[in-house]
Amino acid sequence: MTEAWEDGLLELDRKLNHFSTQKQLAGEGTVLNDFLELLLFGTPSEELKVFLTDTITERGMKKLGVTLQTYYKTMQELLTINMQGAVEAIFYHLNDLHGLSQWTDTFGIIGLNTDSVASALHACASLRLKINEMQGLLSNGNKNLKSFSYWLYTVILRISNLPVPDYYASIDYSDVADFLNDNFKGLEDHGSHIRLERVGQYLKDADLTCQPKPADHSLWNTFQSCPNLSDSKFMFKAQPTKSLIQLYKQLSGQLLEALTTPSVTIAKEVEIQTTHKLIGKCELQKLRQFPGKDNNGIQNMYSIYLTDGKDNSESRLFVTKLALLNHGSEFYKTELIFGLLGQDEDLYPCQQHRIVDFDYYQDEEIVVLLQQKMEGYKSFVTVRLSLESLTSQDWARTNEAVEAGKYVSPSYIKVLQNAFNAVQISASGKRDISSVMLSNRRVRLFIFDGEDDSDEEGESMSQDPSASADDDAISSDKEN
Repeated sequence: MTEAWEDGLLELDRKLNHFSTQKQLAGEGTVLNDFLELLLFGTPSEELKVFLTDTITERGMKKLGVTLQTYYKTMQELLTINMQGAVEAIFYHLNDLHGLSQWTDTFGIIGLNTDSVASALHACASLRLKINEMQGLLSNGNKNLKSFSYWLYTVILRISNLPVPDYYASIDYSDVADFLNDNFKGLEDHGSHIRLERVGQYLKDADLTCQPKPADHSLWNTFQSCPNLSDSKFMFKAQPTKSLIQLYKQLSGQLLEALTTPSVTIAKEVEIQTTHKLIGKCELQKLRQFPGKDNNGIQNMYSIYLTDGKDNSESRLFVTKLALLNHGSEFYKTELIFGLLGQDEDLYPCQQHRIVDFDYYQDEEIVVLLQQKMEGYKSFVTVRLSLESLTSQDWARTNEAVEAGKYVSPSYIKVLQNAFNAVQISASGKRDISSVMLSNRRVRLFIFDGEDDSDEEGESMSQDPSASADDDAISSDKEN
């Protein structure tokens, strides 16, 4: 959010404050009076006319309007979609932890302290309330500031004898009046600076310089007038003077204080029983971990490693399985290679494949992107493999790779026609769909249904008619 913050309004603030200072020194009233006269009568004073055309300018106001529209939308998305969900998730986990901390005879031994967890819970709640406050600021500010900037832009166009687009004819002048009342009223009389930009202060590690007006409703007034409620430890309080960054750092500190002692205590009780050497000297290109359950009801934890093929070496695919048994656990490791796919050489005659990429599909299944290596076969192939099909003898091969191609069902083999230089595969078992990224920034989608092997090639599409030629195109392959 700090990186997305735009300082376009700060320049407008500087210009308005300079104009206000000049009017006060000349004894010609206030900026608010000039704007109100312009709003009511439609005629600017001579000083305001010069200020709008020479200082603000039509080009500057147009650029500011476009910047603000993108800026507020981006900030609202980051705040609502990303930060709000994360803070709420932390809040729910802290609530559970707070309940466990009061179970002292069971969890007191690990150093879980009720007071420190409660402090972290209150800090998280304060941050959530600050998000609500900032959401209101962005929502109202976007609406009123948008109307104000559009209004000033149309005024500058009329002063300059330029045509006003029809788009700006629907300005809500009540929003303009509200904006003037909230941002200009009383400021100049008390020597305060005009501040239209109020979002940036939330993203600084300092107290807010311009706090929002407190809510005026009966429930809030009841809390304030009743000390038993306002001082209750069960009430989560807002901190109106603190910024978003301050409350974020406060929560981080409280979490560290609440969880450090339990983590250290638990770490002292953990001992390494065995170690397993997984791979030799090579770099990992990809790692996926996921749980599963075999036919005997045993819980397994799988880890799949794809090495990075460099220096003319090929990528290698390793699989580890941690079986969680009642009396402990058992660890297995093996390497997968793909030669002949399926059991029918007539259907898929190529017997050599290079591993390009893989992804988790669902349950204990993965999808693997392969490239044919035999002479006369250069296509890319995707296969869907169930790790349950690996036998105990396969897992016992610690120094020998397992030929996994024989376990692939023919209905789960997809030869990608005209897919030159495929580089990456992604999959979603819930949606029964996979996608392959090509080096020319094209994406091919296809469905694994295991029934028919027909192929339907779709046309490339662009999301916007005005999109450039470099934009991604999407084509779809469907097995019906």
